[in-house]
Amino acid sequence: MKLKFKATNNAPEYDIQGETINGFDLSPLENGGVFMGNEQTKEAGIRDVYRCEQGELHVTLKQSVIASQYPKRRADWRGGDTEIDAEDYEQGKCYVTPTGVNDLEEGKDYEIVWAEGRGKNEEGFTIRKIEE
Repeated sequence: MKLKFKATNNAPEYDIQGETINGFDLSPLENGGVFMGNEQTKEAGIRDVYRCEQGELHVTLKQSVIASQYPKRRADWRGGDTEIDAEDYEQGKCYVTPTGVNDLEEGKDYEIVWAEGRGKNEEGFTIRKIEE
């Protein structure tokens, strides 16, 4: 199974077991099938699913992000088109990309961290300035 991620303000943690994500079994989807989601998959963090003609399942999941914590830098986020193997998925790793920091270097100028936001119960990935 292949995974890709889209940025959102509220995503669950994922329990991935074979073709089951957060208790939702995706294995019945036939080759060439597309599933755009429903309330149950939305709650499970699943945005859309398709199974290619070769039989491999492709799933788009949500990942939580919050506003930038880098002074005077806006951080919008975009999901990647790059897919990863489900076996390589790591809880706590950021798979979406901050925008608005093209002139900065990750690991030198800023870091991507999990943090609490300003809103009540708000948390997700953000960028933070690396202090020299």
